[in-house]
Amino acid sequence: MLTRRERVLRTMQGEPVDRLAVSPRFWKFCQAYYGEYTLDTMLRSVDEFDWDMHYSAGGATRSFYRPSIPAPEELPEGVTATGSVTEDENVRHVHREFITPAGTLTDAWHCPKPGRGYGISPAPTATETLLKGPEDLEALRFLRGHLVPAYIDNFVAIRERAGEQGFIYPYVRCPFNDLSYVFPVADCLMLPYDDPRFLRDLLALLQEMCLEDIRAHLQAGTDSIFISGFHISLSVGWSPRFFREFFLPLIREQADLTHEGGALYHYYDDGKCMDILPMLVEVGTDVFETCTPWPAGDFDPARARAIVGDTMTLMGYVDIENVLHRGTPELVERTVREAAETMGRNGRFVIGSSDGILAQTPAENVRTLFDAGRRYGAEVVA
Repeated sequence: MLTRRERVLRTMQGEPVDRLAVSPRFWKFCQAYYGEYTLDTMLRSVDEFDWDMHYSAGGATRSFYRPSIPAPEELPEGVTATGSVTEDENVRHVHREFITPAGTLTDAWHCPKPGRGYGISPAPTATETLLKGPEDLEALRFLRGHLVPAYIDNFVAIRERAGEQGFIYPYVRCPFNDLSYVFPVADCLMLPYDDPRFLRDLLALLQEMCLEDIRAHLQAGTDSIFISGFHISLSVGWSPRFFREFFLPLIREQADLTHEGGALYHYYDDGKCMDILPMLVEVGTDVFETCTPWPAGDFDPARARAIVGDTMTLMGYVDIENVLHRGTPELVERTVREAAETMGRNGRFVIGSSDGILAQTPAENVRTLFDAGRRYGAEVVA
């Protein structure tokens, strides 16, 4: 019998397995069910729910693009930062100013507090972004961040602590997430028309840190590199044409570097994906997650399997809202069975979820997901 780590890894590699890995995105449910999301609580969930855990250890670079005011010793040479934090009952407001040798950058963030009407882990929103236009790009170059050896040490320690109980991977710095942190999303969508050179220059700068992060984790012996693409999803408004023109070359560069280091390239998009799947196959993507079905996405299991064939592992699929949260155990079981039969007969399907399992999901449905996944996951590869 394979270990949990081996089962996830071999399913991702397309190697023979004793059954399909059952490995949904579990962190939100874990946080609500156990009171916190840590490696220890995830390992507890492995014992309780009997599933093939995957766990993200974070990236290796320090980022200045998110709503915190860095300490002086964290800043690059020649850069100073000031700011303020105010808060009311439900929201923290963060204002920041960075003074660089190339100019001053400012931003502001609206950060809802957990459990105050915005869910268990609400996302912050930038009300003012660091970049106002191309004239700020040189100043942003001073905030590109740097590798932090302690972050790599943490990744190695987490992997050793988990052992064979789960699959540990780094969630590396990604130009696609950073793009929407430093420049308004609606304005990003207009850049291919208004200023394509600025968009390319900005992405090239952000890609630099991504590649450094990938190299650092490859040197640390990671089995896979996880790249998040949901900020450039077709669901955000990007067209397949612009995805190919502006983003696919960066994805190819990331995948090539990952493969040169002997690791798997794992790409994540929890929105519409059917029009980008052929492109991801084209650049050698090994794993695609989350295979989000209608209505949140457009994923079609049979058509997707026909597109990717035996070249790519599909991961996810079970609807977190309409099946896991609001559905019955019978619906969960039927969905898992149909997914396994449609996508898993060649062994290249990780039974999972269309995003993070929601905190309010009934535990009975979660148990059914794992029970059905183990049963049908074994049947389809027998």
